[in-house]
Amino acid sequence: MYKYLLSALAVAASVIATPIEERTTTSTCSPVGISPSKASAIKAAFTSAKVVPDVVPSIDPKVDLYVAYGQKEVKLGNTFSAAETTQDPVFNFTTESDYDPSTTKYLFIIVDPDAPGPEDPFLRQFLHKIVYDISPSCMPNPATTTEGGTTFVMYAPLTPLSVASHRYTYLIYRQPPNFVVPPLQLAEATRAPFNLQQFVTEGNLTLVGGRFMREGLGTTVTTGPVKDAIQKAEAALANLKLTPSQRAALDKAIAAINKLLGI
Repeated sequence: MYKYLLSALAVAASVIATPIEERTTTSTCSPVGISPSKASAIKAAFTSAKVVPDVVPSIDPKVDLYVAYGQKEVKLGNTFSAAETTQDPVFNFTTESDYDPSTTKYLFIIVDPDAPGPEDPFLRQFLHKIVYDISPSCMPNPATTTEGGTTFVMYAPLTPLSVASHRYTYLIYRQPPNFVVPPLQLAEATRAPFNLQQFVTEGNLTLVGGRFMREGLGTTVTTGPVKDAIQKAEAALANLKLTPSQRAALDKAIAAINKLLGI
């Protein structure tokens, strides 16, 4: 059996270029920060799952980040199916101690460190979403979105095309004053490999919170939105600049997927 299948790789370049969506809500800014026990649990989980250092060099949570697909919350390594993550997640976070919530802005990002497969993640990181200029919200609540914010990279459904699960990672960064979004440094119409740390360094961003979950492609997920996303990902493979061995691995994966889907 093949080692892995490919990861859902790309959408049109037009969704990466310029800010295209703004969202606003009304909320009060409390409570403040995150409890020491929850912060410790996040640090321990990120280290145990090797999200540190595979995604970020370290994490010291200052806010409580909430992410959910429908009513199912992303916690610290819980499992989702591809069918559960075809739609954009809801997210929000608490205020940060010693920072004025009326003037401090944040950036939210989703990445996959395990593309195209965790055994050989040569497309690390795969970029799934960026929203910036976000204000903190009140107590995390499934019905609440964050206040304000501009979408810089639209959400790409996760659809990990590997049996082994991927560690999809959700991060919140504090922006500096007068923040300007750094260039993505990606080839046209692709989202990988995305250099997260270069982006963070160039933007002078400070990591203040995070969550992650696990998702792999089950053999029963072969129809509907997931199948459509798979076919779009395959069509985008021609835009990737790969070594001959990497191309051969992806071609083999595509053949296996097409057999699975009956194409």
